Amino acid sequence: MTAARERPGALDLRFIMLWMGQLLSGLGSGMTGFALGVYAFQVTGTVTSFSMVVLALFVPSILLKPIGGVLADQFNRKRLIIVGDLGAALSVLALITVVADAAPAFWKVYLLVGSGSAFGALREPAYKASITDLVTEDQFSRAGGLVQLAASAQHLLAPLCAGVLMSAGVIGTVLLIDLATFLAAITATLVITASDQLHRVGGTPGWFGRDMREGWSVITRDPIVIRIVTVISAVTIFVGFMQTLLHPKLLLVTGPGTVGAIQSLASIGMIGSCLILGVVAVTRRHDRMLFLGLTIAGAGMSLVGWSSSIVVSGVTLFIFFAALPLINTSAEVLIRSRIPNDLQGRAWGIIGFLSQIGYIVAFASAGVLVDRVFKPLFVSGEGPGRGIGFMLGISGLSLSALAIPILNLRGIKEQSL
Repeated sequence: MTAARERPGALDLRFIMLWMGQLLSGLGSGMTGFALGVYAFQVTGTVTSFSMVVLALFVPSILLKPIGGVLADQFNRKRLIIVGDLGAALSVLALITVVADAAPAFWKVYLLVGSGSAFGALREPAYKASITDLVTEDQFSRAGGLVQLAASAQHLLAPLCAGVLMSAGVIGTVLLIDLATFLAAITATLVITASDQLHRVGGTPGWFGRDMREGWSVITRDPIVIRIVTVISAVTIFVGFMQTLLHPKLLLVTGPGTVGAIQSLASIGMIGSCLILGVVAVTRRHDRMLFLGLTIAGAGMSLVGWSSSIVVSGVTLFIFFAALPLINTSAEVLIRSRIPNDLQGRAWGIIGFLSQIGYIVAFASAGVLVDRVFKPLFVSGEGPGRGIGFMLGISGLSLSALAIPILNLRGIKEQSL
């Protein structure tokens, strides 16, 4: 009994090494994403160009994740992670040559950003499935908290560093740092020796169509998984609006250095939540945590939209970021614990596509809605960015409303047992 209680205290060293590599990679990618968005907005002056960068960053990864998920169950997951990081690094290397031009063709920027995103679709399902290989079920919550910590590091350190560099107009330096972090991530993954098998439990590579059907079946037969994926798919629409519109809203009243500092300081809320989740093994009532996270995140987003104060925006961004790990970790644990290990790769690939399809909707529509619909509604006497703020305020209220379907999640669970 004593050993069983002590078990959650020691996460597998191989998981820690893999996690640290992806943490570094995430920092570099976060810097590049911030810098390229600012770069596009400063050169063109339109939210649409900013949203095109965001679209290229996310859409290929979202669309290709089901394929990456099948591969993660059929082939060595360690090698897939390395190939994904290597391909993304080559895309960044090509970006360095493009932005060196005084008048770069932005279609090349979008294309190369999309290429790196496509390689991310190969890496991410393999990385997520590897967690189930390396940690026990009672450690899922702690491992999920650390994964969220790595993701949130992009929001804490990356904007601050990239914002300072972009204030000096040195986007090439940001890209070089990103390239170096990819190489560090590859090295960290290689340290996991060949005996550390991160691959499918058994069987031989099969037909894609069959494997996709198996992944789809394991998702659709569970009403809890269906409910959570549906809610998270809607969540990503409003979070996508925030990702697309926040920087342009702030850049209208301050510089990129200040924007990066505000986002970094606000992201301390996310880091704090991730650390708590990584240290405290939450083993029950993840539905309550999901409900709470949705409610708080929506309130924070609304306040960011309605406020015209930089200080108030920073405080409410803190609230928003602090709630995101509650949403992501609770949803992931609820899903992960209900899917067999040998189906994790393809299941996460399909879930990644379904749950993030909202990003495509948000990234494709946010710029157009602001530039052509909401911005003309606030033309005089309203201050800069009021159209963007109005859209964010409405999105935040809608995000909080998504907590309602989680209220009876426990009832669905009892019915399905």
